[in-house]
Amino acid sequence: MEQQIGFIIDENTKTAIAVLFTNIINADGIVYESELSVLKEIRHKYSLTTTHFKDVKTMSLATAINKIITTSKKKGDKLYGMICDDMVKVASVNGSVSSEEAMICLAFRYAYEFQDAHFFEYEYKSIKLAKKEVIYIDDGRNERAEELRDESKNYYDNLSSVLKMYGFTYVCIPTIQRQLMSYSKEFLGNIIEYLYPNRVTEGVIDNLLKRLTGDSLSVFGCQIMQEGAKMKTFPPSLLFKINESTVVSSKDNTRRTVFNLLQLPIKDGCRIQDTIQDFMRKYRGLVSRIHVDDSFDTNVKFNIRSFQRTLVDFYFALDQEFDKVLIKVPCQGRHECILRFGDLTEAKLTKGLVPYYILILYLCKTGKPLLKGCKEYEGSKEWQMHKEIFDAISSNISCSNKFNYNMYNEKGRISNEIKKIMPNNPNWALYVPIRNSKTAEFSIGMDMQVYIKKGKDTYELVEWVESLMNKKTCNCSAPL
Repeated sequence: MEQQIGFIIDENTKTAIAVLFTNIINADGIVYESELSVLKEIRHKYSLTTTHFKDVKTMSLATAINKIITTSKKKGDKLYGMICDDMVKVASVNGSVSSEEAMICLAFRYAYEFQDAHFFEYEYKSIKLAKKEVIYIDDGRNERAEELRDESKNYYDNLSSVLKMYGFTYVCIPTIQRQLMSYSKEFLGNIIEYLYPNRVTEGVIDNLLKRLTGDSLSVFGCQIMQEGAKMKTFPPSLLFKINESTVVSSKDNTRRTVFNLLQLPIKDGCRIQDTIQDFMRKYRGLVSRIHVDDSFDTNVKFNIRSFQRTLVDFYFALDQEFDKVLIKVPCQGRHECILRFGDLTEAKLTKGLVPYYILILYLCKTGKPLLKGCKEYEGSKEWQMHKEIFDAISSNISCSNKFNYNMYNEKGRISNEIKKIMPNNPNWALYVPIRNSKTAEFSIGMDMQVYIKKGKDTYELVEWVESLMNKKTCNCSAPL
């Protein structure tokens, strides 16, 4: 019997260890006698009790692994090394290591050893991910993004072939977009009618095709990383779905299902292919048997279990009505602005928050440089623009000179308020300001039609802001 080390581990970490080994045993859907025998040794070694195993449903695999990693780094590498060895021991005790078991082992290793790799949970709503799909993502802001996008697109067949050797599927979102656009409108209409019978409306196909021409790669990646990993910016990466967890709240017994995702950054100087080959070498060193689907089908088809379905679901979640934003600027005497996305219930925002949001929207729509640094901005074009917007909303509130600093602080409040407006919308993060930590630039993920309403008149956002700057009368746009 190995030395017991449980006395140096806190109770939450013990529960996390129980979650980890439970996931490995359950990974292939078969529980072997030999696995349970080794589990008894592990229970003793880490001082795991029935209570720890009873609580495994309260923690996702991603949360468990991150907890173990945090504790391991505090205690030194010894704990990490022991758990790595025990994971392989449990996975291979029946004579073979399944693909599912190997992926859990790799996720643990990469999350601990690989700089900037993140293992996190994502509560899926509009996004569904299949097993063994490897997805290239970026936020569109990294200077290497264009180069790697070209590799993903131009060498798609090569990347797909490498992954197919190991039973995986490579997902290049622009390639999936082109596949969908190659279908006839009749076939797309039949697909939508079949999958979403209550969503078929006039113009639905045209709206889908319009979105297929946009930059879904950045939007998709940003939503996953913002909501799951809590990262507003991230380097070009490969995304792996490891497995799923059903998490039960210890407070009210509610259940939620989450994906456990590994984000693997593509190192500087490396290609996508280099990153894939390195990962697959490690995978091949663990897994005992590789299943490759070498079937070939020339029929026109839509795979409802592939990323094709994921992307179409994602587009449908971006409700067309949310492409339109109305900001009601109050007349004299009122202290709140009204913010409305599509036909959602109107929400009130303080006059202090709205100018920041309007300015970011304007700069994003016009493609003008955003603010950098945290210096005093009094007298700058951006500061003056903010002041004019502020004065148009409320002339009795002074505007701070430390504009960028305030922007950085206020964006969090704006995000919280917008999230309240959209409690059931899984894509709320696309409508909030994002700040690039390296460049200090601000942006918003969703390209929206923005209108300003003051009194009975409605104005297009860009026209309204520029009329303030030029001291000109703005023509009214068509009412919403």
